[in-house]
Parts: sequence; structure tokens; C-alpha cells
Amino acid sequence: MRTVTNVFLLNLAVSDLLLAVFCMPFTLIPMFLQNFIFGATMCVLIRYLQGVSVGVSCFTLVSISLERYFGICRPLRSRRWQTLSHAYKVIIFCWILAAVVMIPIAVQTKYKRLRLGNHRCVEIWEDESLVKAYTVFLDLILLFCPFLLMVAAYGCIISTLWDGIQAQAHQKELN
Repeated sequence: MRTVTNVFLLNLAVSDLLLAVFCMPFTLIPMFLQNFIFGATMCVLIRYLQGVSVGVSCFTLVSISLERYFGICRPLRSRRWQTLSHAYKVIIFCWILAAVVMIPIAVQTKYKRLRLGNHRCVEIWEDESLVKAYTVFLDLILLFCPFLLMVAAYGCIISTLWDGIQAQAHQKELN
């Protein structure tokens, strides 16, 4: 069970578990109560962990698609470096990258007191252009670039497998 793909899938499961256990309850309860009751530290931490979890999931999915691309389309070259050790390094990189990319969320998240004594956990950006730039950056790094990489990788995989199937069918016809 200790294959490169399974290690990536385990990382994806850990990221999803992080989201489910540490983030969902802390989002749902304040929505029902109309009050963030968990305090300022949890406010920042939960928002940050939500972002990190999403980032890790996204980067892990891209890693899986690239690992499959190299395994299917470049099998001889990839055998040298497609090891568990390499997979662990990629996973560590995914976590570090997600942690760094989400720092602005932690910095801009504030625990605000409302008029009736309730509290709210919200991002407050002083400059509207910064929030727009960061949103575009997140869209690029978590949506657009991963989408393009995954479409390219799986497109090449489909093409390679289709060509192999066609070659086998042609070979059977010749025999």
C-alpha cells in the first residue's frame, strides 16, 4: 500500500480531514448563533487553516496528475525519481506553499465586536486594491494554473493511452 499515489491520496485525506474537523464546526456554529463564540485566536487560526487545507488539496491534486503523467507518458525517465522519498518532499512542499500563500488571510482576519455584544470573524483589508490583487492571485494559483496543468497532464495521458490502444488493435489486425 506504500505507493507514491497512495501517499498522495493519504495527504489529500489528511487535508480533507483538517477541513472537516477543524474548520466546518467553527464555520457552522457561528452561522447558526449569529455570533463567533470561539475567540480571537480561533478566529484567525480557523480562517488560516481553511485556506491551508484548500491549498494543500489543490496542490496535491496537481501533484497526483503530474505523477500519473510521468508514470504513463514518461515511464522510463520517471522511474529514477518517482520514489516515496520524492513524494514526501513534494507533499512537504505542498504544505509549505499552502502555508505561505495563506499568510495574508491570517494577517487580515479580525475578530470584531458587534453592537449587541456578539462577535464576528471577518477579513478586513485596508486597501481595496490589495484584496482584489490577492483574490486574483488566489484564483490563479488555486484555480487557473492547477486547471491548466491538470488538463494538460490528463490530456497527454488520454492521448498516450488512446495511441497505445490503437496500436494494439492494429497489431491484432496484422496478426
